[in-house]
Amino acid sequence: MRVILQGSLEHFPAAELLPLLVTHAHSGTLVVEEKGKRVRIFLRHGKVDWTEASDGLGAEEVLLDLFTWRGGEFSLQDDVILPDGARALDLDPTILIEEGKRRSEYRPDQMFSVVNPPGDRDQISLSPDEFNALFRIGGGRTLAQVATDLGRAFADVVPLIRTLQANGLIREIDQSRLAEETFQVSALSSGGEAPPAVDESTENDRRGRLSSTPKTKTRARTIAGSLTVQGAAADVHPLLDNEYLIGRDSANTIVLADVSVSSKHARVARTAEGFVIEDLKSRNGTFVNGERVTDKRILEDNDVVRFGRVILTFNVATETKAGEMTNPELK
Repeated sequence: MRVILQGSLEHFPAAELLPLLVTHAHSGTLVVEEKGKRVRIFLRHGKVDWTEASDGLGAEEVLLDLFTWRGGEFSLQDDVILPDGARALDLDPTILIEEGKRRSEYRPDQMFSVVNPPGDRDQISLSPDEFNALFRIGGGRTLAQVATDLGRAFADVVPLIRTLQANGLIREIDQSRLAEETFQVSALSSGGEAPPAVDESTENDRRGRLSSTPKTKTRARTIAGSLTVQGAAADVHPLLDNEYLIGRDSANTIVLADVSVSSKHARVARTAEGFVIEDLKSRNGTFVNGERVTDKRILEDNDVVRFGRVILTFNVATETKAGEMTNPELK
């Protein structure tokens, strides 16, 4: 076998490489390797005869997954020798390439937050999969981690993310902001307090944080949110009802079985202005972004909430006008 083309996907990504081979009806065996992953794609006159993947993906999944790779080396060999027993697929990859190009717009390391509020639409309709993905957006999680939370391949999650973004429900977050928020969460995890901002007014503007006294300005009513336990992304507490009691006692709506949490620790209520949290005279206090809650306080998307030493992230799932239906299929 003779190598007739080789290079790096970092400089020659699949979104450019595969269309070139298909459009010019090339024949050969394309081998791509990256960090222990390896695929072979057998091409004959621009069509896919067979694929092999170290992770056992089928032919269509191999092609789509390749568009999400951000590195790795490839080589195209001039021979096409199918494995014993393999039957040629004669698969035209044109449609798959178009879908792959769309998926390549997203990276596994991208991070998004929920838009609050998500525009002026009167109706928002989400499928159960889109709703579940929306609950897991934010909290410093990458799209790769969201896919892991959902138990799905990254390529399968991309269409959900695209739909959420197209409907104005999520936006990509600033990486520098995320780095600062991650540091603050780490400080809280170790029992310390997040460092104070150099300029408090600038910090409040940057976070879009509301003061402990609810603003008088009326906004769209929050109908869905979530609290996610830090370090356990699958442990999500959806906020769909009007009130939630949080504490160690099993009679609470949200039970946090930790000795630092009081039996009846805090309350989260849904109001016309959003979700409001208040401490119920707990022993170890309730904190939002490192600030002790001494009065009712409105929660904002990506707020870090601490009950005793248990840390959760609050996320807004969607907002709409009062009186609309509330269920996973939002209407």
